[in-house]
This record gives sequence, C-alpha cells and structure tokens, in this order.
Amino acid sequence: MKLAQGFVQLYTGNGKGKTTAAFGATLRAACHNYQVCFMQFLKGGHDAQSLSCISNVDYFCFGKNHETDGWYAPLGEGELPPQEIVDGWNQAKEIIQKSEYNLIVLDELNVALAFGFLDVNDVISTLQQKPLELEIIITGRKAPQELIQIADIATEMREVRHIFNSGIPARKGFDF
Repeated sequence: MKLAQGFVQLYTGNGKGKTTAAFGATLRAACHNYQVCFMQFLKGGHDAQSLSCISNVDYFCFGKNHETDGWYAPLGEGELPPQEIVDGWNQAKEIIQKSEYNLIVLDELNVALAFGFLDVNDVISTLQQKPLELEIIITGRKAPQELIQIADIATEMREVRHIFNSGIPARKGFDF
C-alpha cells in the first residue's frame, strides 16, 4: 500500500515531545498497515523494546553511548563523527531511495547535524530526492534553518515547565 503523497515533517525545539510525537505517528501508521522504519541517532536503544512488538516496524539505532547505553555526547571541538553515525546516515539514504517503507523516522537527526557529524546539504539533497509517496519525520533539538525551510511541516516544541529541572530523572516507560 502506497501513500498518494508523502511529506517531510520536522519536530524540533527544547521542549519534550519530539520523539513521542514520532512514536505516535509510527503507531498510527503501523496500525493502518503501513511499513515503518524508525532510525534513532545518538540515543540508547531503550525505544527498541517499545517498537519490537510491532511487526511492521523496523528499528535501527546508531551512535549511542555504548558505555552508558544512553545519549551520546561529543568530547570536544573538531571531534570526528563516530563512524556508526555516518554509517547510519548512509543506510538511511539507501532505505529512502529504495522506497520499501511508507514512513521513515529519523529520530535525533537534527542533533547529529547540530554536532556537525553529518552534512546538512547532503540531508537536504536526500530529502529533496525522496520518492513522492514516502513520508519522513525528522526529530531533535537545534534543527538547522535550511532544513526547517524545506520541510512541509515544521513544529517547534517549547519547554514551559519540566520535572527534569527539579532533579527528577527520566522515567522508564514515560520518558524513554
């Protein structure tokens, strides 16, 4: 089953809910029998457990901190991108071109771009050449302005209040 037309959606901002919104879209698409590919950059594989029970969703994780099984944080200025992130993006490009999925989520891709691990022009070129019927969702803080400009839908999540600021850590099942 193909979409008549797919769009590029972008969820960014410093507020909570970007990945959660992508999860909602993933669940909705999967329940309508669409094939979904959820690719996560720079994060631990915690979300794999949530998605593994859905037969028509494939999950990939690139560039997590393998020591803590959590977020990847760059070590310093000019650090080379971890090969896993570059390889993940190259795999994403191949998957986009093959058009075997109806929805592809590129979770935290904006952060990989903000760290300078990937070339924004390469990402934009790939998105502009995507198959017409493919929907793509990109998430993460600090989306480059160039990417916002080419997105069909761009949403900014803004933090108003958050429990993390009170020292409450991320909660399994709710925050990851």
